[in-house]
Amino acid sequence: MRVVLTARANLIPSPPTYNSKYGYLNWESYNNLSYYTRILPPVPEDCPTPLGVKGKAVLPDPELLVERLLRRRTFRPDPQGSNLLFAFFAQHFTHQFFKTYNRMGLGFTKALAHGVDAGHIYGDNLQRQLVLRLHRDGKLKYQLVDGEMFPPTVADAPVKMSYPPGTPPEKQMAIGQEVFGLLPGLGMFATLWLREHNRVCDVLKREHPTWGDEQLFQTARLIIIDGEIETKGTSSFGKRRNKTHTLCRRCGSKAYHLQKSSCGKCGYPEKRKRKYNWSAKAKRRNTTGTGRLRHLKVVYRRFRNGFREGTTPKPRRAAVAASSSS
Repeated sequence: MRVVLTARANLIPSPPTYNSKYGYLNWESYNNLSYYTRILPPVPEDCPTPLGVKGKAVLPDPELLVERLLRRRTFRPDPQGSNLLFAFFAQHFTHQFFKTYNRMGLGFTKALAHGVDAGHIYGDNLQRQLVLRLHRDGKLKYQLVDGEMFPPTVADAPVKMSYPPGTPPEKQMAIGQEVFGLLPGLGMFATLWLREHNRVCDVLKREHPTWGDEQLFQTARLIIIDGEIETKGTSSFGKRRNKTHTLCRRCGSKAYHLQKSSCGKCGYPEKRKRKYNWSAKAKRRNTTGTGRLRHLKVVYRRFRNGFREGTTPKPRRAAVAASSSS
């Protein structure tokens, strides 16, 4: 493994040589601490085409490329049994311990809190947490829309949120993670955990009527953190993550081992395994092979015994024995 990592790492120059702004060596490229880098210089400004000296003078419209190449007309299930919901869950889960460092730029991340602490639900600091809390029965603030519970608006819980430009303030929801308003899947999971936290508070209130707001909130938070860890490791999300077999491209059976990268039935990507049929009927016919070439032995024997042009077939053993006995 050390040899593989060393060989792969040596393919990329370190420190980085170029960036997207300069086509020559410079200090900004040398001191690039983000996770974006270039190993090739950008296209010079005096090139006649966007790709250099060849290709069309104008690049195609990105929307046209998406429509022609990426859009699906029919449903195609993922061969590993996953879906877009799993991607949203993974992004929602990881944003509680790191996120994009917007002050430095999109290529930088910063660590948050101490790990899995549900900071994306309750906020990454105490000040944000206190604004999101209802301060009654240990619950978080919420609003009812058509009888269903959703996160509160920014007007009711004034915290910093990032939403697409043009989103009216009354449509902006206050969530523990400030970027969860950018994608609907992240807001969906934030809503689910908000409802679960308030439901747990109701259960704890019935079981322990003497508890105050702070104890109810802290106990419910511990239960939510434990639920997140359990969901990540033992639920259907964890089963998808720990999946070992999937459909084979060659034979179509669910025998392709993801870790071994091979099919236990047909051997893909190796050559197809030769199988033999040792039944009594196959032995009589001398066709123990399977597949399209299973009669190869019979054809070869007949060809060898004289079915060639200008030759006569050899006599059978039974006929030779009868003639000799007579």
